[in-house]
Amino acid sequence: MNNRMKQSLKKHKWVIGVSGGSDSMALLHMCHMEQIDIVVAHMNYRKRQTADRDMQVVIQYCERYHIPYQIRFPETTCQSNFQAYARDVRYAFYKDVVKQYQAYGVLVAHQLEDHLETYLMQKKRQMQPTYFGIQEETYIKGCFIKRILLGYRKEELQSYCRESHVLYYDDESNFSDIYERNRIRHEIIEKMTICEKEEMCKKIEMENKELCKQRNEMMKYYQLWDASKKKLFDIPEKYHIGMIDEMIYRQLQHHVTRKEVLEIYRQFLGNKNWIRKLSHGYAISSAYGKLIVHEEAQAYTYILDTVCALKTPYFEIAVEGNKKEGFSVMEEEFPLTIRNVRHDDKIRLTFGTKAIHRWFIDKKIPAYQRAMWPVVVNRYEEIIFSPQIGCDIAHFSNNPLLFMIK
Repeated sequence: MNNRMKQSLKKHKWVIGVSGGSDSMALLHMCHMEQIDIVVAHMNYRKRQTADRDMQVVIQYCERYHIPYQIRFPETTCQSNFQAYARDVRYAFYKDVVKQYQAYGVLVAHQLEDHLETYLMQKKRQMQPTYFGIQEETYIKGCFIKRILLGYRKEELQSYCRESHVLYYDDESNFSDIYERNRIRHEIIEKMTICEKEEMCKKIEMENKELCKQRNEMMKYYQLWDASKKKLFDIPEKYHIGMIDEMIYRQLQHHVTRKEVLEIYRQFLGNKNWIRKLSHGYAISSAYGKLIVHEEAQAYTYILDTVCALKTPYFEIAVEGNKKEGFSVMEEEFPLTIRNVRHDDKIRLTFGTKAIHRWFIDKKIPAYQRAMWPVVVNRYEEIIFSPQIGCDIAHFSNNPLLFMIK
């Protein structure tokens, strides 16, 4: 760590992500020895039998040197890709600790081989990232992330720990070939000489300069794009894929493969409306000539046993509101069920019975919004209200008891 870096770090309080491995323990010890104001954050996934051992190494170091620390265990379980899941919950944790301690940002211990592995993974997956390899500084989930060990090889960090008598335990899962990153590390990176690694770093730097130039040109068009197919045709075709990739990246905070972006682009050029699942609980939709990335639709059901207020992520029930948002209800009609609309749902209006999906089409409501649209159902299985459509003829009143705000 050079003097300029030390002085820069000493101006602020930092959260350090520490796993208990050689890289992060080396980072922790360096910062401690330089008297940098730090708070340690350790995420214990309890996925391995040795996970608690790693946690104890971190705790013991912090307590020995009176360094504040936070430990977290995941509150949810992984449903698919563990590495993507682990990254999400880890950085959400870091964000909470940054806020709690009013820290400037997060220091993480990515090193040189991590940088090279990421680059090779991006190439293998034919990704078009905003940056090849790992950036020294970036933002994840709104947090400033700084990586000060990218100039160090793992072997150097392990030697540093041994010479400084800093105990560490590297994650045993890193030694297997379960994950693609591990296979790249074992089959390619570990067989490279120091000179070959340095040459690859120079190559990455050159490619990033060219990528930055291309991205700057593309972003001029992206700022003017309204996500419509019509406007896309006014933009040079060579930027189309990059712009769709940028739209996805801004929501997911990671890039999908070039193959997937190409498939989305081809779908968008068609005339049909569609929804395509992405990852991390997101989907992308084409609706009425516009593209949008949004949260994936979730099924929900809420029960209302009496007249009362209710606030959910999808709607709000209030006892006061605008007359257009109101409906009356008799005591014997409780409990009310509030759920997502179904394809065959209908509501009786003053001019006759209306299929709700037909109303969606008439109003050009995008498919992703339809899937989350609420309806109020009484105990007799009658739909008595839906936002913007209104209430059925039997539940209209000049003095409504309940109001639904979407």
